[in-house]
Amino acid sequence: MTDCKPCGRNKHWVNATTCEDCPTGYKTDVMNGVPDIEGCKAPCPAGKYSLTGHEPCEECPLHYYQDDEAQTTCKECRENEETESVGCNSSSSCVTIASTECSKLTWTGCNNGKCEIQNHEAVCVCNEGYFGASCKIFNDVCQSSPCFNGGTCVQNGHLFNCTCPSNKVCELQKRSGNYAVGDAEYESANKKSAEACESECLNDEKCRAMYYVNGFCFIVYKDVPPKEYTGTSLYYDKVCNHTYSKY
Repeated sequence: MTDCKPCGRNKHWVNATTCEDCPTGYKTDVMNGVPDIEGCKAPCPAGKYSLTGHEPCEECPLHYYQDDEAQTTCKECRENEETESVGCNSSSSCVTIASTECSKLTWTGCNNGKCEIQNHEAVCVCNEGYFGASCKIFNDVCQSSPCFNGGTCVQNGHLFNCTCPSNKVCELQKRSGNYAVGDAEYESANKKSAEACESECLNDEKCRAMYYVNGFCFIVYKDVPPKEYTGTSLYYDKVCNHTYSKY
């Protein structure tokens, strides 16, 4: 025979001269017809779907449904609803998630967050600085040592700040007049030169002031106001300034 033509789409071959339509609702996956009726694909029933809307079909997943046949997708339930099984074929299969689900979740741990219904399930929404399914893991953002050049990491919720090191510069400022403190208010008294006394105070982190009387060096740790001295003395206050480096 010559001048043969393929069966049309959604038709199947019967014999050399005849092609017939697929059963109602059935379709072929190809542009032309198929060799036999087995090539006619049935529509996906409600609760199932496929790329073509026809066999082979898959069941709608959890929290989805399809109430019509021959569909390529399934319909999603509302976010606060769920289904108990796959392959649901009615919107009535979508049921509201009970508040007790949050109670169960809180019971297992949600202390550093709050329970919310998201994407069809109860979940812990963690406070800043915490993560994990139960918000039990503290996110130590300083653990990776994110600050450079000697900076100190200070956690601030889920963020951090870097405190730069300070350069401490101290000097002794001489008071005009003669001053001293009471016997119970100085830390030590040693005989040494005035220059050595000044050096000791500048190099002692605790020193707040010093005074020099008759060859003796008096070191003062306390922040106390000096009193006028009837003799001759040299009294110095220690003043320190902090400057912060910028990087």
